[in-house]
Amino acid sequence: MKHTSLSRHVRVAPLSVIIVFLLVCSLLLPRALALPADVPDVGTAANSIGTPAARVGEHVTVFMCADSGDLSGTHELGALIRAMSDTQVLSLTYCQTAHMGYIRHADGHMVRSLAVTTGINYISTTLCTRSVLKLRHQHDYIYDAMVFIGTSSFSPMLGGWDPTNTSSYTALKVTEEEAIMRGEAATAGANVVPPAPPTASQLNFEDARTGAQVDRDGCSPHVPGEVTPLSLGSVCVTSTAYLIETGFCTEHTRHSQCSRPHCSTLSNEHDCETKVYFASDALARSIEAASHGKTWPDMPETVKKVQTRFWEANEAMEPTGEGKERHRVGPSGASFVKCAEATGNTIHIGAERDFLCREHTVQALKIAQRLLTERGQYEANTREPLTITNVACVRAMDSMGFLLSLTLDRTARDIPVAVVRSASNYDMYPMKKVYVPPAVWRSALASGKLTVSPSVAAAINAEGALHESTLAAYTWHQRPDFLSEAEYQEFAAASLQYALETATFVLSNYFFGGRSFA
Repeated sequence: MKHTSLSRHVRVAPLSVIIVFLLVCSLLLPRALALPADVPDVGTAANSIGTPAARVGEHVTVFMCADSGDLSGTHELGALIRAMSDTQVLSLTYCQTAHMGYIRHADGHMVRSLAVTTGINYISTTLCTRSVLKLRHQHDYIYDAMVFIGTSSFSPMLGGWDPTNTSSYTALKVTEEEAIMRGEAATAGANVVPPAPPTASQLNFEDARTGAQVDRDGCSPHVPGEVTPLSLGSVCVTSTAYLIETGFCTEHTRHSQCSRPHCSTLSNEHDCETKVYFASDALARSIEAASHGKTWPDMPETVKKVQTRFWEANEAMEPTGEGKERHRVGPSGASFVKCAEATGNTIHIGAERDFLCREHTVQALKIAQRLLTERGQYEANTREPLTITNVACVRAMDSMGFLLSLTLDRTARDIPVAVVRSASNYDMYPMKKVYVPPAVWRSALASGKLTVSPSVAAAINAEGALHESTLAAYTWHQRPDFLSEAEYQEFAAASLQYALETATFVLSNYFFGGRSFA
């Protein structure tokens, strides 16, 4: 479960803690990858309830998650575990919990199921998945499917919000790439909005009287239809994950969220295949297809209220209607989205990181599709080509380890695999325009600290010495204050529960005939 994007405060661990964590990771991951497939006693029965373990050669469906509820208070597989009968509790090395039992299908037959909690982060998931695969070898079980389920932060919308589709982007990109080459990372005061834009700032201009854009702003308000707002509770079913460790990024050296960060670690890894982990998407497509035409669970009023407030506050969406009826249109309901999980040790929030994530998600999916096609494991379809406008950023910490272990075990490559992620929150706050006083941006322009597009330069020259400027300069910022702390805490618990409900709904439609787990 990843429920950080709407947090009231972002807390950064002390450097010493981070260093210790990285050292532990560097020691554990190589060990995880080097473990042999035949380690004995990987799983033993504990607290057995009424039934022996699965028989040799028995078919088992495996469900895995990261959070047992220690962090969030809600077990991500709790609904399935509560529905089990003849349950046996197993002890699997490197796994937090493991329950084997039977779950009733809607038609009455029983599905032999294994529900495993890995622990949070991809190191834990890698190690635990290896143990689950060893259990299969030791007892000669047949895994009919392995599915990783969890909640994540999602992009709030598909389409729109493209900082590269902005007049000043090219000049800004050159400036920032030069800064990266010099090793100039984000510095102190990163979250403070100063009165004047620095060299690397990005300003957008509009007519102060009409609001019409003077130059192109890919993050400007869009009319309904140009973007698709995504509802909380929406689900991505995928078979691809990739590592998104960014290193030092330049987003804090300027003062607009309408920008693409230039990050030291990602700068040369845009097409890096070694960071992408995937399996055939056949099971993912089948799981999604099983829910088409079904009625999604109703959204709780608490979640609905906050989601409505988010979209009312989001100035990156053009209002519709007239007069008192003018309002911003939010999502119509939960739906499926296209994604590859962006796995990392930290979850960064904001429109800049959302754009970067969508950009790399497209690359990861293209890499997976190309390599699967070469292996004859990918079925081309007639859907529109992958672009940053039709994929969602889905940030989490776990599924890469799940897919990594399956990739490394050659005997497991025929097991149908999928990752089911549901949106418990958005990966950015609502956006707002922040206007820069004319005296400030004109001074920056005169001193050479601000570069404008030819269209803006022409408009400035046309103004001449007018007493009042007809141009308005603005940047984009987040609105973290759209919820109070108390409202956020109430929302966080309710939205997590709803996201797990929609994820379980999707699982049930495919594996259990759509039976209710309420």
